[in-house]
Amino acid sequence: MLRFTLKTSAVTTIIFSVILLQSCNRDDLCKWSPPLATATYFILTENGHTITDTTELSALKLYYYDKNGIRINTPNETEPGKVMYDINSFLGLAGNIYSNHPDFQNSPILYMSPLITTASANQGIHEFYVEFPDSDIDTIQLYGENVPCKQVQYERCGCSTPVRVLKYNGIDAQEDTTYHLSNGLPVYIFKKP
Repeated sequence: MLRFTLKTSAVTTIIFSVILLQSCNRDDLCKWSPPLATATYFILTENGHTITDTTELSALKLYYYDKNGIRINTPNETEPGKVMYDINSFLGLAGNIYSNHPDFQNSPILYMSPLITTASANQGIHEFYVEFPDSDIDTIQLYGENVPCKQVQYERCGCSTPVRVLKYNGIDAQEDTTYHLSNGLPVYIFKKP
């Protein structure tokens, strides 16, 4: 009786392991576990100097146009009638969003919602607009890509929707070397013309 129980347990374990391994090795998109996308962090510079005016940086707005040409200003507008997100902005000072996080204390680092990368990868939207308090508008070109589950471990973001191309007003965004985030994600430099 004991031999039968051990044999049955071994067979059950093998079958379960094979099913689990097959599901982990599937080449489909990750719809569980890893984050779909992570926030994109950047600083703005103008004439070679980092913009540090928190009043100006806090007043920036980010929006895009959906496939129907409708302007989307906030995350909660992506599904009208539903309040889905606590942070009702696509853009903000990272220190205001993560007020207790040491990486962002007294820094000009801006946070761009992961929903922007998701909109790029899933809806084919690649143009996003930054509106300044003086009504000046700059453009962010962003290309996010959905990657297979087996590739997530090799992505710097550890997510299934990494950013592949990031430009500000048509110029490739460079990685900043002054600011370092403890999670290893880059802080980009967006240069205002």
